[in-house]
Amino acid sequence: MLTNECRAHEASISTMKVERDPGARFERTLAAVEPGMDDDPELAARLEGLPQIVDDGPGGAGEYTPLEVVAVGGLGVVERARQRSTGREVSIKRVRHPSTPGAARMLLEEGRAMAELRHPGIAPLLAVGRDGRGQPVLVIRWVEGATWRALLHDPGHPGWRDHPGDRLALHLRVLAQVAAAAHYAHGLGWLHRDIKPDNVMVGPHGDAYLIDWGLAVHLPVVETEDFHSLVGTPGYMVPEMVRGAGPWLSPGTDVYLLGAALHEVLTGHARHEGHSLREALFSAWVSAPCAYPDGTPAALAALANEATSARPEQRPPSADAFRRRIEDYLGHSAAQGAIERGRERFERLRAASLAHDGLLGRLDACAATLRRGLEWWPALPAPVIAVAGPFAATPPSHHEARVCDPPVRR
Repeated sequence: MLTNECRAHEASISTMKVERDPGARFERTLAAVEPGMDDDPELAARLEGLPQIVDDGPGGAGEYTPLEVVAVGGLGVVERARQRSTGREVSIKRVRHPSTPGAARMLLEEGRAMAELRHPGIAPLLAVGRDGRGQPVLVIRWVEGATWRALLHDPGHPGWRDHPGDRLALHLRVLAQVAAAAHYAHGLGWLHRDIKPDNVMVGPHGDAYLIDWGLAVHLPVVETEDFHSLVGTPGYMVPEMVRGAGPWLSPGTDVYLLGAALHEVLTGHARHEGHSLREALFSAWVSAPCAYPDGTPAALAALANEATSARPEQRPPSADAFRRRIEDYLGHSAAQGAIERGRERFERLRAASLAHDGLLGRLDACAATLRRGLEWWPALPAPVIAVAGPFAATPPSHHEARVCDPPVRR
């Protein structure tokens, strides 16, 4: 049990007491449990009104036949299943233990959120029904591929065979797609609250899907004093989520989670770590900036720290703004790479004798490489000018002018 007495925007937490450490892994989601919810007659009527769609045994009836369990969470289980009428494979999500208080209502609420979300980065909900136990079932489109977490933490994962090339670039493209899906959901008033690599599927063509909307809430959120409202994943916990659920939650909450995912891309570790749940949650509450190791791209390090600021107003203003920063980096990194390769070639040529055979042709090749990078990035920010500086410092020639002058846009 976690109790906390805190005020918004304080520099440190006033009181934070963990009366019982559940021993959960920091990447495992904490879900709200509300005793007695499933005794609600209204909920029972809703369940009774759903058709049985899952075939739970040899003599069972239903459109969907479970094949294998693919994921198990604290409250739910996801299975691969086959639709009888079409033969296609689908995912079904249902309550793990029918006796778990509140689980059935949470699953129905997840279905309500998914029914409103129609986006290429969100696997669509196909049907809602119940299984042979009378518990709710969500039928979701089956997504081929691997979890983003598996790709992040297993360099030898078979899924990498589908993604040759720059792995950092792939991770950033996945993150940009997740940000786009989150921004779409925000436009409809939905907050995911559990964005993390575990909850992203990456298909064989690099298409990414934001999954598991079990903690999604519709904004604005009504404040509750119940400690059970503490939900989320400790390793990625957002400062305002430590306070529980209330009107302080906003799209900026998901922006923080995007920043925490970027942090994991850059470091291989969750944003919050510690020897206990309390340490991880305290780290979330403080959210001190991270000093990233040498060699970390400065633009990405700055974005990760900005997005995971303890103060929502200091984060990027939207998930779409976060996405644009990622895509700007991807575009500029290609230009920066071309310019850097040109600079390195030029430095080697400067050390060579002017009488060297073939020097003029090699200078032309160097100039072309630099010019290509500058044309890709016409704004010529200071870091680029600094990289190209050695070329500009040489005695002027028609070759140098072609590289260092801003390209003429026609």
